[in-house]
Amino acid sequence: MPSDASFTEMRSAGELGLIADENRRGRLEDYYSLSGVGGESIIREQDPAYRQQVRGLTPWPVQQYI
Repeated sequence: MPSDASFTEMRSAGELGLIADENRRGRLEDYYSLSGVGGESIIREQDPAYRQQVRGLTPWPVQQYI
């Protein structure tokens, strides 16, 4: 399954400027935000075992804060 981890990391670090071609940056943004591959859509479609375990160990007030 495709992942947007590298793109998300670059965006979070403010390093998208490393992709010199503005058109390509825009196309990547569109791809990851509209294709169902990016961030929130993946989170909604998957619930890996480690995520269930972490949620089970994390107190509810902490989860709400996050």
